[in-house]
Order: sequence, then structure tokens, then C-alpha cells
Amino acid sequence: MFETTIHTLRRVDIGQISETHLRPVDKLKVSGYNVYREDHTSPIGTAYRRLAALVRRNVIHQLLPVPQLQTSYALGVEICIERQPTRVFTLYKPPQNRLAVADVHTLLDSPLPTILASDFNAKHTAWNSNIVSPDGRRLLDDADRHGYEVLGPEVPTHYPYCAAHMPDVIDIVVTSGLAVAPSLDVLYDHLISDHQAVLLTLKTTPMTISLPSPKHRQDWRIFAEHMAENSLSFRVESPANVDRLATNLSATVSNALRESSLDAASTRRQPQLPAYIQAMIEEKRKLRRQWQNLQCPTMKTRLNAPAAKISDALETVADESWHSAIERAGDDWSEMHRLCC
Repeated sequence: MFETTIHTLRRVDIGQISETHLRPVDKLKVSGYNVYREDHTSPIGTAYRRLAALVRRNVIHQLLPVPQLQTSYALGVEICIERQPTRVFTLYKPPQNRLAVADVHTLLDSPLPTILASDFNAKHTAWNSNIVSPDGRRLLDDADRHGYEVLGPEVPTHYPYCAAHMPDVIDIVVTSGLAVAPSLDVLYDHLISDHQAVLLTLKTTPMTISLPSPKHRQDWRIFAEHMAENSLSFRVESPANVDRLATNLSATVSNALRESSLDAASTRRQPQLPAYIQAMIEEKRKLRRQWQNLQCPTMKTRLNAPAAKISDALETVADESWHSAIERAGDDWSEMHRLCC
């Protein structure tokens, strides 16, 4: 889901995920991004309280040491904005834990501009929540005393599965040292999730580097076929024949390399979803918009059914694509190696 959101926006420099629930054996890969993780496991081995940070590959950055906090969990990176180092932390405070403002101080204890974002599970009308929770009141009082900012989007970020609970804002941003406050927008997803993605936008952009050109890859089977079909073969009886043969060989090799070149970008491009799945997703979006307006329990049930069907359909398409790739590879060891890499 997150990869779909990122590629829909096309230009997200840093992505933050809390509660990934990924096991150590699970891989998280997003094309074009460096992925950093902070994994936690319960005493019985259940994956929980896990964080991930995704940074666009051309953004100059470094991973920060994992801070030791009392009741929250965080993962941070440092980037450069207008030649000014800026720290960005993904933070998660479990709902059953009391917010320790000392954790906020630990993360903000730097002369550098700092952004803390994600699921604080702290509500206050000051950042557009419907109610004021003890953690929300504690956070706002501490922000007023110490001069940092707490911001929230204008619409809910969390839509509980339980119809008895109202949608609310619990995914917020704490900032310190920024010249201009960021803007926050909620992005409505179309798959199964009670949390909506929040887009934080700054008026300035991080420093980047030019990525090296992708390495050219060759399909040597096509190369060999082209050489076999286009190479001249004749009796050499004079220096002119040698020159002609050398010229032909050079041209044939150049053409064979061009014809057998693999476009790395095109080989990695995700196939377009089948039309029936796109139609299901569009219908799911319409139902979600209706449910957000009406908050009808019956509508919520109708919303969950297509979501499950979409997940099953996506899994089926992925399985079919994988089996097709294996069949195409056949006994060609180079193709099989490419699948395994």
C-alpha cells in the first residue's frame, strides 16, 4: 500500500511507516528508495512496534543512532535542506503507554531543526482532534512551556474499525527550529487500513546528488543470434578482403550490442493492473468516500467486502505473474539467475 502511495505522488523524498508488523525474515523494498528499519519483537515472538524510514536514493542523508526512549519508539535520518542539516524522526507511542514528554525532549535535544512525525496517540483540539486526551493535554502544555510546535491535519487520520469510535486525528507532527511551518494533507488510501497516509510538505527541498546512469545489460542470446545472422563469411585473398571483413565485424558487433541491450528501467516497470481490479479499486474508493460522509455501520460492512476481494485479486495476479516468469525462463540458466537476483 505504501509503495503505491509513494509512486502515485511521484515525488516523496522521505517516507515514514509505524507499526509495520514485519518479521525479521520479511523484506521491505521500494524501487528508488533506501529503506531503514527498527524492528521490535514481543517476548512470545510477535512482530510489533516496528518502524521504517524510506529515503529517496538521490537525497543526501545519513541514518541517526537509535535513541533510547521511555514509552515511545523512534527511527531517524538526517538530511540537508538549503545546506542546513535537518533531523527527521518516525515516532510511535503505543496507545496503552503514557506519553513521556522526556522522550520528546530527547529527540528535540539538538540545535538542528527537527521533525517528529507519525502516530503519537495523543489527541487535542489544538491540532484538530475531536477530544482532548490526557496525553494530548500533556503534550500541548509541554510544547507551550518549551517552545516547540505541534501540528495536525484538518481532517481525521484514523478511522477505527469499531463503528462506536469516531474518526479522529492521532497522526501528528512535532517541529522545532523550522523557519516555516510545513503543510499537512491526508491521502485517502483504497486498501485495508485504519490509518490514512499524511503528506508533509516543506517549502524547500533537500539537497540531492545525481545518481549514476544505470548499467547496461545485454541479452546475450539475442546478441549471438544477431551475430550469426549478419556476420559475413568469405575467403580472404587480399588486404582489401581483410579490411572489408574487419569493417563488417565492427558494424555487426555494434548493431548486435544495440539490438540486445536491455533497458533496466523498462525491465523493472510494474505491469499495469488488470482492468477488473482497477474497476474494483475505483468502486472501493467511492464506497469509502460515502462511508466517511455518512459513518453508517452497514456501509462499513459493505466497505470491507470489496477490500478483501481486492487483496485476493492482487495476490492472484502476483502469483500468476510469478509462474509466468518461471515458465518463460524455462531451462535458460541466465534467465533463472535473473529471477533469483
